[in-house]
Amino acid sequence: VDIKSDDVLVNIERNPLELDYNLNHCQSVHKTDEGWKLVPGTNAHELFHGSLENPYRLYEIHGHMVGDSCLESCRRHSVDGKEYAGELHLVHYDPNLSFSPNKLNKHVPDRRAIVCILLEEGKVNNELSKFTNELSELSYRVTKIGFNDDVNPTYLLPEKLDFWMYKEETGEGMKKEYLTWIIFKNPIEASKEQINAMRSPYGRASGPGSAIQPQSKRTITEGQAAFKRCSVGKE
Repeated sequence: VDIKSDDVLVNIERNPLELDYNLNHCQSVHKTDEGWKLVPGTNAHELFHGSLENPYRLYEIHGHMVGDSCLESCRRHSVDGKEYAGELHLVHYDPNLSFSPNKLNKHVPDRRAIVCILLEEGKVNNELSKFTNELSELSYRVTKIGFNDDVNPTYLLPEKLDFWMYKEETGEGMKKEYLTWIIFKNPIEASKEQINAMRSPYGRASGPGSAIQPQSKRTITEGQAAFKRCSVGKE
């Protein structure tokens, strides 16, 4: 989706959006049909307040780079026509209204909140290195790799937590999904080598990946997130 920064509404919430990612970290990377994903530990990583009716729980992190051979469901964002090298998706589900996802992703929760972190080419990102250095080892035989040094989702976030947000409903009947997209305005840097490592060789479709959609009639708001007060946050 191409976000038009001059065509957004200010999101005024009594309780601002809060993040709590410090209870547990990602300890492994897994091969998927569309590329790779990081899986957090069993303790809750939560996203709550703001316009969310209930706390949402993080269940996977994956990424989409420019040039990925991904399915049409691979959403990417641009800002005023500017495209980025890629983006990370921190995918959360509502445990109060959705079934929990299982390890094989046979069930995808129908109520999801996806936090999007834009990537631009620059210096090496030390937190990304913890898993990008391992991605080349994934294969059709090696589908899971553990880390010696856990990935902390907190350290993948930009310094400033200003964001754009929009909601949408997709599908019909039993396949209907309720999605909340939260896109941080400030990108993080990743080296060219890291971006290339995250570019999926496993996509089931060929070509440059799905095209970025126009904003169209989507109502996009802007706001600011914060770390939970009792949470340590970034040092």
